Amino acid sequence: MNSRISEVVLAAVILVVVVSAFAQTWTQTSAPGAVGPEAFAMSADGRKAVAVSSGGQPIFSVDSGKTWQTNLTSPAAYDCIALSADGTQEALVCWSNFTISISTNSGLDWAQTGSPQSYQWWSLACSADGHTLIGAIRDSGGLIYVSTNSGSTWAAGGSPGKSWASVACSADGTRIVAAANGDKIYTSTNWGMTWTATAAASAGWLSVACSADGEKLIASGNATYISANFGVNWTLVNTNSGPVASSADGTRLAIGSGSIYTSSDSGASWVSNSAPVTSAPQFSWIACSADGCRMFARRFGSPGIWTCQIASAPTLKIRSSTGSEALVSWLVPSTNFVLQQSADLTAPGWVTLTNVPTLNLTNLQEEILLAPPNPGSFFRLTAQ
Repeated sequence: MNSRISEVVLAAVILVVVVSAFAQTWTQTSAPGAVGPEAFAMSADGRKAVAVSSGGQPIFSVDSGKTWQTNLTSPAAYDCIALSADGTQEALVCWSNFTISISTNSGLDWAQTGSPQSYQWWSLACSADGHTLIGAIRDSGGLIYVSTNSGSTWAAGGSPGKSWASVACSADGTRIVAAANGDKIYTSTNWGMTWTATAAASAGWLSVACSADGEKLIASGNATYISANFGVNWTLVNTNSGPVASSADGTRLAIGSGSIYTSSDSGASWVSNSAPVTSAPQFSWIACSADGCRMFARRFGSPGIWTCQIASAPTLKIRSSTGSEALVSWLVPSTNFVLQQSADLTAPGWVTLTNVPTLNLTNLQEEILLAPPNPGSFFRLTAQ
């Protein structure tokens, strides 16, 4: 068990980086349902989570999986769901008419979009603000459809006809990565208008995930590969395969294979964790918060949703902004932190700032704009 790291200290523009290992202890949540959910999505901070099952109502949690409720106002869902960074906007495939429906108020009300009908919608993704939606169809010759106006209109753009297994996008929705079953990994830099086939050296692709800027990719098929340059080059990092997940900065990665393998250094090294082992080839799905410290997974063939939480240690950054103001930022954490300021590292006079951070939806960073700090000012994040 790792010691809990609760503070990151920053002096003016000097960055103090704290690194912790990425091993976890997993526990089963109280999520209901005799049949395990086929798909799962969560907010950037990991507090809101939604799971869907074939023909049933979605179940959701607003307290990081501690308690669960059934969304009785939602259409019956099947296989696919996506969630905005703040958890207020949801998109799911409606079982009754095989189209994509959306909610803009945390699932209270739903509206059918103008998406094409298909019983083979296989994967959904959305931008951090929920305005850009991407849906992939698994049919032979299936297309990837993109909406940039919250589902009002959809277009396949230049999507090649493939049997699509998985799709993911950058926080702003401009960059898309998609895995074609039995084919290649494809990327787009313009909301799916044009696509490039990458040279990823595997087949039978199962799952893809990407960092918030879309630059760092992880893809799993017969084995698991990563790319640090949006698919131009790929590196084999793990011979295990299964659904994959990535933190917003691309440093924390996870593979749901027979066990769950995690990395805290962009795939350079891996740990096999104490997650429930499944006799099936892979877990059904795996997901993580923006900081990669809150994770959920489902064992193949099991109705249970499992979760873990490791100590979050966000890196604090500071840079000059407009005029002489200072912009302090950190990756949105899966646990509560407050920003404090002091004139002396050794003094007990740390003051908690009351400024409310704003979530930057392009990079999933919490940001606070401060008046010019005095020379020698120190800042730190303290866990609450």
